[in-house]
Amino acid sequence: YTNNHATETRNKKVGFSPKNVEQFSNGYKCKGEYNEKNKYGGEENGTEEKYKSFMADYEKDGDKVMLSADTYADSHKDQGNSEVSDYNGIAIAYISYVNKVVPADYQQTEQDMKDEESGKYVFSYGAEKVEISQVQGVEWEQDGIYYNITAIDSPLDKHGLINMAKEVIDN
Repeated sequence: YTNNHATETRNKKVGFSPKNVEQFSNGYKCKGEYNEKNKYGGEENGTEEKYKSFMADYEKDGDKVMLSADTYADSHKDQGNSEVSDYNGIAIAYISYVNKVVPADYQQTEQDMKDEESGKYVFSYGAEKVEISQVQGVEWEQDGIYYNITAIDSPLDKHGLINMAKEVIDN
């Protein structure tokens, strides 16, 4: 089996042909790829949409970065602060925020509400204990496919992530 065969199989499964990189020039290597079936929207008002996405995990020195691609625009919500830079006519948005992951039954304090409103924290539910992590990501659209590279508590910075996006775009 050549790599091409794997790529063709993947594209059939996902229903679109996402670009992918085996290894980035900064040393992050692909450790595995998988497809996910997603649902978006609510069943009660019939707006549910099913879509598939492709994901790949990259790792370097124990730091993990995830690349995802899908064809459903509404799955991309603005979070935190985004800065957009233009690359060959493609807008790459860099997003960073601090994620405060809390248990499902967590009651927000007044301070939490202020932090959420000011954008200091984005709250996510479902952790065993309260965890705070720095989330960074880049997003862009190319040929009707929405790409996203996410790094959590990573040594990468804005420039590192934007350069990774450029490598996928040029691939």
